[in-house]
Amino acid sequence: MSLWITGLSVPGDKIIQFTQNNASMCATAIEGEEIHQFLNASYTNIAMARLNLEQYELAVEACDKAIEPKMGFV
Repeated sequence: MSLWITGLSVPGDKIIQFTQNNASMCATAIEGEEIHQFLNASYTNIAMARLNLEQYELAVEACDKAIEPKMGFV
């Protein structure tokens, strides 16, 4: 499960490999932190929805994504 909502890449993202030649696609440190906060909230909401649907394995997967360390913004 992956969310690519903003269209911006942050350091350590898997998407960064596709945007290395386009500096306008890279987020600043402040933007990166805001993106991570938004993604954490999104994954938490996904987890709650999966719990309500009794899709427990998918809920755990979403929770894991919400709490995984973010490279470059520790």
